[in-house]
Amino acid sequence: MRVLAVVLALSAIPMASRADEISGDWCSDGGAQVRIDGDKIRTPGGQQTQGVYSRHRIDFVIPEGEPDAGLSVAMRQLSEERVIVTYDGGEPEEWHRCKLVS
Repeated sequence: MRVLAVVLALSAIPMASRADEISGDWCSDGGAQVRIDGDKIRTPGGQQTQGVYSRHRIDFVIPEGEPDAGLSVAMRQLSEERVIVTYDGGEPEEWHRCKLVS
């Protein structure tokens, strides 16, 4: 029984450590949505691009064909539910994790 408890406790560690990272779906109050999966990003316009990823931050350039193409974007995670997004060092915007709608 102790072995099972130890195995269960150890198996939960990777999930807990992954919960606190920027990967996932992020939404703006204006309805824009970005999906981050490591260094891969799906932009609000649906294009795929890559960025410079670290656990709590990603930097990328808006690809051609998108509004504001060529602007540099920095997304920095503040908490599990909030990120700050800046475009070319401009005024920061707060985005949040997208809510699932069923």
